[in-house]
Amino acid sequence: MTFPTSVEFEIPELFGGIQRTITLHGGLTTLVGPNGSGKTQVLRCLRAVLKEHAGGRKVRYLSGGRLAHLEGYRSNVQGNASDTPNYDGARFGQSNSARYRHRSETAFGDFHTLNVRPDLQIMVCERLRALFKRRMRLDWETGQLRATFQRTDGAGTQYNAAQEASGLLHLVAILAALYDDEVGVLLLDEPEASLHPQLQEFLLREIKRVAGDPLDKGKKIVIVATHSTAFLDLRHSQHLARMVFFTDAGTAPLQVTPDRDELRSKRLRSLLVQLGQSHKEAFFAPRALLVEGPSDSVICRGLERNLGLHLGVAGTQLIPVGGKDVVPSVVKLMKLVGKKAIVLADLDYIADGREFVGTFASDKQAMELAQHMGHRDFAHLAREAHNRFCQTVEDHWEDIAAHAMSHSYWTNRKAGEDETIARRRAAMAVLMISAESDRRGWRNQEKWNGLHRMLDGLFTCLEGAGCFVLRKGTIEHYYQCVKPESRTDKVIAAIEEADAMEGKDRDWLRDRYGDIVRALDYASQAPLIDEASSVAVLLLAVAAPALCVLARGADEAELSAMARSNLGDKAALFSVSKTYVDEEVPALQIDLVSEVLDIEGFPITLAVDCNVNKEVEHELGLTRNR
Repeated sequence: MTFPTSVEFEIPELFGGIQRTITLHGGLTTLVGPNGSGKTQVLRCLRAVLKEHAGGRKVRYLSGGRLAHLEGYRSNVQGNASDTPNYDGARFGQSNSARYRHRSETAFGDFHTLNVRPDLQIMVCERLRALFKRRMRLDWETGQLRATFQRTDGAGTQYNAAQEASGLLHLVAILAALYDDEVGVLLLDEPEASLHPQLQEFLLREIKRVAGDPLDKGKKIVIVATHSTAFLDLRHSQHLARMVFFTDAGTAPLQVTPDRDELRSKRLRSLLVQLGQSHKEAFFAPRALLVEGPSDSVICRGLERNLGLHLGVAGTQLIPVGGKDVVPSVVKLMKLVGKKAIVLADLDYIADGREFVGTFASDKQAMELAQHMGHRDFAHLAREAHNRFCQTVEDHWEDIAAHAMSHSYWTNRKAGEDETIARRRAAMAVLMISAESDRRGWRNQEKWNGLHRMLDGLFTCLEGAGCFVLRKGTIEHYYQCVKPESRTDKVIAAIEEADAMEGKDRDWLRDRYGDIVRALDYASQAPLIDEASSVAVLLLAVAAPALCVLARGADEAELSAMARSNLGDKAALFSVSKTYVDEEVPALQIDLVSEVLDIEGFPITLAVDCNVNKEVEHELGLTRNR
């Protein structure tokens, strides 16, 4: 299909009972408005209207009450049952229920989808394992489908799905529907239901990943109705056109057309990018990543997105605090309420004095690192490093002046400003980004080398405390792609820099934005999603026994039968055939049969005399990813 596409609908009870139009400007459209304004009724109506736009696939509607089937097992619904819920009785119907799974408006259908689609099950289960420390299992028990969960951190035994947190059950259902390539249109009511704010952010990223033209089988039209600001994707002013604003049942929904002059305004674009979660939302997260302003926030979000990191899932809220003077107070506030404050600090925070560093003087990790380096404590290291730095710059400014005076800390100093401040800032920046080979031509080289080592040690201790210093100076000193004329507006420049990151190699990003990336890695301490490892476990269950019978002359029919015997329905993930290596040695050729799992290395050829574990790890790149 071609965007924009307009769809017409008519609901007699709403909006005057006359025909209305919604225009889809992209794969994701968001319906926004208060309760009772008609969002859910419009979603239901669009289920029929959008069939012709589904690319020949299914239209799936997930209601806000998608866990309704489980409530009878999770709650004393009618008040006349035992106070102990019948958790273990929860089931998802018989095998013939799978035929109606796409018509179901609840998670009932999605659990059946996961059961009949092992590739989708791997995708969902791997995210549960990596991001939420859960394992999920689907089994048939007395002719009924049963789902069980278990924590991977050793906390407890296996338990029925009815005992799992409702937020995770909502997430399982939505992810299954999102990844299901049999669905061309997904209508999702209140995706935020029971989801922690950080999980909402993760889910939006997954929605955006699959949203697109349903003629591409890996994409689908997604329309969500929400009450959560987390699902308002407003990185660009044009994104406003992808939102439909509801007021009440008597007022037609409003959409902003993308050709309006106001949407071309740089000021509006800057404002929209700065719209984000308030400082109060940090109270819901275990950690807060504090950055100075909106430019830093835009760059961090761009790197997070392009490096595949998940701040929200890791429990970290990104907060632009608005200036370095505010940072110590916010750090103290976070500590006061039991939260971990992580800071991305401009270099001048350190060059200007010891006050900022003193915020971390009592940090245990910083203290241990400083003592390991041979210092009495961290406070002593900070004091000695600052005093030595100030004295060296005062005594030996001429050694470094030719380099420092080209840095923007010096060239952009304010008129009438004390030159001592500009000298210290520029000197520290030039010193910290210099290599030892660069300093060989400097006068008093050994003094500068020793100072570099001491400051580097100080910064290492600060990172142990969760404070990451931008050694080049400010966030703008890391820009690689921004147009020079955009620098007059810092937020616009940051937007353009973040946009230019799209498609860049991850190693390239880590190299160019190193100090920022270290802070993001620290703030998003969660395992990477590794679907290849899950596939490898199933592959070995097929390959190892198949190689044994192949050596005795088994044919392809026997090999396929053995795969089905060992894996059951999951054997459909692989096609197994017989081949030869060097025209003499019998071998297996195994290919992955899935249009949604994207794993390099297939097809894999395994000779009968190979070390199957090593070969599979090598071909799937598992050794490289460790």
